[in-house]
Parts: sequence; C-alpha cells; structure tokens
Amino acid sequence: MPPNQSYTQHVPSPDRPMVDLTAYITDISTLIFAQGGMSDVFRGTLHRSLPDSTASAPEQVVVKFLRGVPNNEQDREAIRRRINRESYVWGKLQHINVLPFYGVCRRDTGYNIYGLVAPHCPGNIITYLERQPSADRLGLVLGIAQGLSYLHSREVVHGDVKPRNVLVTERGVPVISDFGTSRVVGYKGFTTTATGCSCRYAPPEVLLWEPEPRDLNNPTAEVSPTVLAPSCDVYSFGMSMLEIVSGKEPYCHRRNEPKIILDITGGVRPQPQQHPDMPDVLWHVAERCWSKEPRRRPDMDSVFRHLQEIHDQSRHPAPASRSRR
Repeated sequence: MPPNQSYTQHVPSPDRPMVDLTAYITDISTLIFAQGGMSDVFRGTLHRSLPDSTASAPEQVVVKFLRGVPNNEQDREAIRRRINRESYVWGKLQHINVLPFYGVCRRDTGYNIYGLVAPHCPGNIITYLERQPSADRLGLVLGIAQGLSYLHSREVVHGDVKPRNVLVTERGVPVISDFGTSRVVGYKGFTTTATGCSCRYAPPEVLLWEPEPRDLNNPTAEVSPTVLAPSCDVYSFGMSMLEIVSGKEPYCHRRNEPKIILDITGGVRPQPQQHPDMPDVLWHVAERCWSKEPRRRPDMDSVFRHLQEIHDQSRHPAPASRSRR
C-alpha cells in the first residue's frame, strides 16, 4: 500500500484479501494483553503512514491472533479461512457501538499467519464498571442493544454476546467486539460452529445443537448450517443485561458448567431474589429476551426502543431497584 493511501479505504469481501497493515504496525508486545477462547490479543502501535515518516500519527491498537502454531498445511488453511471469515463479517460493519476493524497484521512465524487489527480499548464492560461503579448502567446496556440492532439490520448474527465481548472506549462508549463466532444470514460459506459460546449466556437451542459430519479434506465443502439466529443474540443480550445492571452473572449460584447447562436446557432461569439490584422494569424486559422458545423473543430493535423509553423516563443513571421477596 502506498504511504499516502489510507488504510481505511478498503472494505473486505470474500474474494479480496484484507488490508495488510504489517508495515504500518510497530512495537507489538510479546506479552498477552487479553485472551479469548481460541485467541490471544497483543498491543501494538499503528502509524497512519509508514513508521519512518515524520507525518505519522501513531495510534494504540490490538492485534488478535488465533492461538497455537499450525504444524501442517491443513491447519494453516483452517486458520486462514477463519481469519478471512471473521474479517469479512467484521469489516462490513460501521457503527458507534461496534468495535472498528482496521485490517490484518502478519505474525513473523514463517507461516504467513495473520491477526486482526482493531483500536485499543482500556477493557471490557465488567472491568469498566469495577472502575466506575456509579456509571449509567442502563445507558451502557442501551448502547449494546443499539449495536446488536444494527448487526441484525445488516443480517449479521454475533453468536457470542456476553459482557466480556463488550469493550468500553476511553469516552465510555460500549462497543461490541469478537466476531469469531458470527455468521452472515443466508450467505453460503459464512455459517459457523456454535461451540464457541459461553454457557451462562447461551440459549438452550445452541447448547442442544450438535454439528453434522462434514468433509474436512474438501476446502470447497459448505459448512453445515447452525441454529445461530438473531433470536440467539436476543437471549444472550438479556443475560448480559442482567449481569451488567445487577452486578451478578447469570446463574451466580452455580460454579459447575454442566449444572448450568442442565438448568438452561431444562427451562430454569435466573430468579429475582438472586439479583436484588435488578429493577423490576428491566427484569420484565430480560424475561422476554430469555424465553425458551426463540419465536417468543422480541427482536433487538423492539428491545432497543423499549429500553430507550425506560432510559428517557429515568431521572437517574439507572432506575432504583425495588425489593422482592
């Protein structure tokens, strides 16, 4: 890319490689900044022109690499497909409540493995609330709802909505991140497995889903479709809202994941007495979101508009809770 060409001019597509920012990124840390289920995140510095240019305006960024070293061409191809899929989904999106995607950066391993580049945020919404306990929690939830409503309007299902996948910018704006489990509705080749979801926030239909056998030796084979749908994000949003507002994660009385899965698939939902700081008006919204039947859940645009009305009517950053027995 010429030094005078902006790296933000390119929009990813399935048939075009992502914008390679390797020459524009320096000082990639050797220490892991954050970790996901299958990836490690490192900090670095992005220059808006080549690093040796006097006109460069450096920006702190993060680079996400899939964990592990591929030991054969099949593994390397699988990693490339995953990177291409996530960057394609992510690169189409532009919204104040969605973490921007800048491009890719090559890791110096000899295997031409690329990582995904995004702006640096101080932390996720949980760490933000630990530092800012009096923050407008409903306002933060409203931003997440708006971001998810936008994703669904673009026919993108996130697939792993949870508080730790919501970052907060320096200005206190929540942004949805980590599109590794996302899928594009109706787009052949861009479905995904549902195994990356976190069980506390996952809907029952995802936890009960089993993948169909597929031909891993055929790179052109279509990935088996999954149950991931916008209603899955709605369910996970309801559970995420519960944790953000009440300060307690769903099924906070459980530490054993198999028991949590049994609760969810058996229709057991969080109870008001377990989350006394969750206002009644928001509890009713959450209950609709985590309905066992996907068709009974509201769409994200309806949830967003409802929460906006509640937020507008509130005189305080968050509604006062009412005691329950």
